[in-house]
Amino acid sequence: MQKIKPNNDPADILCDSSCLSLYLRFNMDPVSLKDKRIAQLVEENYVHAYTLYYFGIQFNEYSEHTLEQACLDKGLNVEQVIRELESPTHLKETDLP
Repeated sequence: MQKIKPNNDPADILCDSSCLSLYLRFNMDPVSLKDKRIAQLVEENYVHAYTLYYFGIQFNEYSEHTLEQACLDKGLNVEQVIRELESPTHLKETDLP
C-alpha cells in the first residue's frame, strides 16, 4: 500500500516490498547489465549465478567477462539473458540452497 507524504513529491512515496521490487525491475537499465562483469553480477545477487549457469555461463570461466561478451561467446541473446536476470522464471525457491 502506497502512502504519500503531504507534499506529494514522488521521491517521498513510501511503499511495501512488492512496490519496491516493481520499481527496481522497471528502472534497471539493460545497457548497464550487459556491460557488467559476471563477477559483479554475482556479487550483487547470488541468484544471478544460478540464472547464468542455466544458460551455460559458468562463473569460474567467465568471471572477468562482461555479460555481453559471455553471451556472444555462448551464442546467446543478451536481451533474453537480461530478462531472466531481472525476473528468473526458470528457478523455484526449492532449487536454491
